[in-house]
Amino acid sequence: MKKQRKQTQTTREIPEHVRAWIDKIRGPKFDKKAIAKEEEERRKKYFQEIKERCDLANDWPQYNADSEQ
Repeated sequence: MKKQRKQTQTTREIPEHVRAWIDKIRGPKFDKKAIAKEEEERRKKYFQEIKERCDLANDWPQYNADSEQ
């Protein structure tokens, strides 16, 4: 029969200065949902401006060559 090893708890509490160093290496955390929402709003605003420009361009009277004769 195999002798069963006694399991020891290997997880230790990470010191605060080490945790801060690890966080610094990993970089800042970003809220992905907030970023996606801002990009969506920016995109909607951009397309709305384009639509308004097109509407203004279409408001000009159309040149009709037949009516000028």
